Amino acid sequence: INIISAPSISVNSATLCAGSTATLTASGVTTYTWSTSSNSSVITVAPSSTSVYTVSGNLNGCSTTASQQVTVTVNSLPNVTLASISGPLCVNNAAVTLSGSPVGGVYSGTGVSGSSFDPAVSGAGTFTVTYNYTDANTCSSTATQTVDVSLCTGIEELNNGIVSVFPNPTKDLVHVKLDASVVNNATIELYDAIGKLVISEKANHSVTTFVMTHYARGMYTIRVIVDGKQSLIKVIKE
Repeated sequence: INIISAPSISVNSATLCAGSTATLTASGVTTYTWSTSSNSSVITVAPSSTSVYTVSGNLNGCSTTASQQVTVTVNSLPNVTLASISGPLCVNNAAVTLSGSPVGGVYSGTGVSGSSFDPAVSGAGTFTVTYNYTDANTCSSTATQTVDVSLCTGIEELNNGIVSVFPNPTKDLVHVKLDASVVNNATIELYDAIGKLVISEKANHSVTTFVMTHYARGMYTIRVIVDGKQSLIKVIKE
């Protein structure tokens, strides 16, 4: 009398990131039937959420069927964002600070160094900046922004004395004073440290006041545009 051990199936579990695949390998019997209808000992699955799979099978010489359940855990991808970079920038502009969330990721792209984009390095053109973040589950996502960089050779600078900004540095208010000859033809823009446009106003008076009280400390840029000419003035918010 030959006594054969009752069939027993072993199968690996798996943990993956959403959008990825996992390989499940079963062993211990001769024939296999999965809840996915596959009859192979090895299957590849791509669940969108944590799922349970069942495999059953027989061993040659035994009519008893063995079965085993296995859980595939799916971790969601992190929600990754990258703040927009206002453009066009000029090649002679200072480097702008990039802002990705959650913090701790990696920036990449032409003109990118660390967490800054330098138009002097990228040169003129349209560029894509990428931010990649990997969480504690080793799941990663990316966010991208495009930025235009211009040679700005066709933009003339406004004459000295046309625009003045005070006080600088400032804590609460910053005043932009224009010469009377350009009032009503000027547009005044305020950009934050990452090059994002914060305020844009048409000048209606010789002095335009921006309230900076609720803005974060750092470097800002005031851009005054008059008839195709511009003036760029750095302002420090304390």
